[in-house]
This record gives sequence, C-alpha cells and structure tokens, in this order.
Amino acid sequence: MDNDLKNKAIKLRKSGKTFSEINKILKVDISKSTMSYWFKGIIFSKKQKERIEKIVMNNVKKGQIAALKVNRLRILEYLDSIDKRAQHLSSLMNNKDVAKVSLAMLYLGEGSKKQKG
Repeated sequence: MDNDLKNKAIKLRKSGKTFSEINKILKVDISKSTMSYWFKGIIFSKKQKERIEKIVMNNVKKGQIAALKVNRLRILEYLDSIDKRAQHLSSLMNNKDVAKVSLAMLYLGEGSKKQKG
C-alpha cells in the first residue's frame, strides 16, 4: 500500500472515522485487517468513542432487521414446502382404516413415553 494512503487513513481514524467511512472517503477498499494493524495504537476521545459506538449499534440494528426478514421468509418457504409435500395425506384421513391406524400409532407413541425403564 502507498505510504501516503496509509498516512491519510491514519489521520482520518484519529479524527474518529470508522473503517467503512475511511474506505468511502479515500475511495479504496482497504481490508479491515490492514486498517486494524495500521490503527492499533490510536486512542479516541470520549466523544469519538460514543460516535463510533452509536454507528455500530445502528448497523447492528439494521443487520438484525434484515436477518429477521430473511429468517421469516425461510420459515414461510419451509412451511409451504411441508404443506405441499403433505397435501396428499389429507385425502388419506378420510379413509377410516387409515385414520384408525394413525390414531393407534399416536396412542402407542404416547404410551411408550410414560413407561419407566
């Protein structure tokens, strides 16, 4: 990396900028590990720490909201696939013999849970 780029990045970090802000300002993509190495001795003022913590917390909230949406979508897709795979079973329940066998299996399954040993 260019020494001038490193010095600019260090100056920005000392002013309290985040890693992503530094990359945007310098219009480069410096890896986090490189920046962490460059900035390891920098100490922030209380105001700078609070600003960075606020930005991090906002980003965490955004990430949580995005993850929640994705997880909801996955769950809905999963439940939909189960529903599609089990549609043929509803017609089987109209058959009394199949219904009796199903109930017997449920009864036996519950009974085995209560037995000791």
